[in-house]
Amino acid sequence: PFNVERVQAYGKSALLELEADFGRDGNPVHAWEALAVARRYGIDPPDWVEDFLTDAADRILEIRDEVAGGKPVKRESERVGKALGFGKDGPGQGGWFKHATMLERDRTIYFEVGDKVEAGVKLDFAYDDVARALNVSRSTIVRAYLRITKLNDDAGDQSKGEDEVS
Repeated sequence: PFNVERVQAYGKSALLELEADFGRDGNPVHAWEALAVARRYGIDPPDWVEDFLTDAADRILEIRDEVAGGKPVKRESERVGKALGFGKDGPGQGGWFKHATMLERDRTIYFEVGDKVEAGVKLDFAYDDVARALNVSRSTIVRAYLRITKLNDDAGDQSKGEDEVS
């Protein structure tokens, strides 16, 4: 039971992070990943995921209703992709999958650098160590670390504002 609780706690933590990501950028990959995490960890999908899925289902059923009404569906796969949250209001170059992949990579880098700093390595040297370990440039490490630091700072600022309101 202890291990199950611990594993589910990890899953719930991942769901909170995905919810924050989805709330910030609306990337549908975060919602689909959250569904997979919830299923994998035996957790009920959060309401925001259920809402996303219900909206997607409604959009797919709108396509079906058009067909039932005799209207031809052009570019069916494109329409279904949009109904599932893709191909509309995307992040631009690279698309939603690239955006989600880069965010995950940046977080990995952030935690690797943080682990080095926590172990007593100065931040400047931690950048170099992680760059060597991951076989990427130092500038990539610095940019990734600073992006996640900014996301964390912005999230902290938002939660402070929420605390002040309540």
